[in-house]
Amino acid sequence: MSDDDRHANVPAVDLESRYEQGISDKDRRMSLSMELHLQGCFQEAREVLQPCLSIPDPDILASVAVLDALLGDMESARNGFLAAIEYREDPELLRGLAHICSQSLERGDEAIELLYRSWLASGDLNDLLAAATIAEGLDLEMALTLYVEALTIESYNRLALFRGGQVMEAMGDLDGAESLYVRMLESDKDDITGLNAMCSLCGVRSDLASARGFNDAVLLLEPDDLYANTVRQWLDGQGDEDPEQ
Repeated sequence: MSDDDRHANVPAVDLESRYEQGISDKDRRMSLSMELHLQGCFQEAREVLQPCLSIPDPDILASVAVLDALLGDMESARNGFLAAIEYREDPELLRGLAHICSQSLERGDEAIELLYRSWLASGDLNDLLAAATIAEGLDLEMALTLYVEALTIESYNRLALFRGGQVMEAMGDLDGAESLYVRMLESDKDDITGLNAMCSLCGVRSDLASARGFNDAVLLLEPDDLYANTVRQWLDGQGDEDPEQ
């Protein structure tokens, strides 16, 4: 749909009729802005809320911040969320600001800190895991610390075990990585991700016999698994004997 077609379908700003329904000015504008937002008319949605920006209301500030982000003005979006959080620090606002900050490498640390605050406020482990995922691209030790913290809360969390293991591999701690992958398989012996991770780790260690064993297990469960079939081709090219044999 062209911009002209989309704007042609924008509903008239009928604030007067909403007055007659006894709805507050803020609620009328929030409702109409959401209608425009859902139609993809982000600029018009923002303009409807503009008169309310003088109101110290975190919901309005956050709504405008979201629209600013959709319009590509990330700095205004960040400032809007910061202003909203000054009035009310809650997990949704912290996550919103973290998402804005995560779009920029320069603000990655800020995104991690915001998600950690959200985790402390909400107890939602997904916030902690999201912080760890962002940290992987910035500081492997920080990422590992966050994954380990997640595992103290939920000892068999699949994402924390796998990603934590991947971080340990990247840091050269193959034994530590193995311990996390083994825990994945203790939780579910048929975990495809865990089996593939162990296969890859054995390959790094040049333990081709064990690698083949894990690869066989994956292909028995998922014959069409692309990664496992790619590894099988590589293993078949290595011959029948391990180097040390």
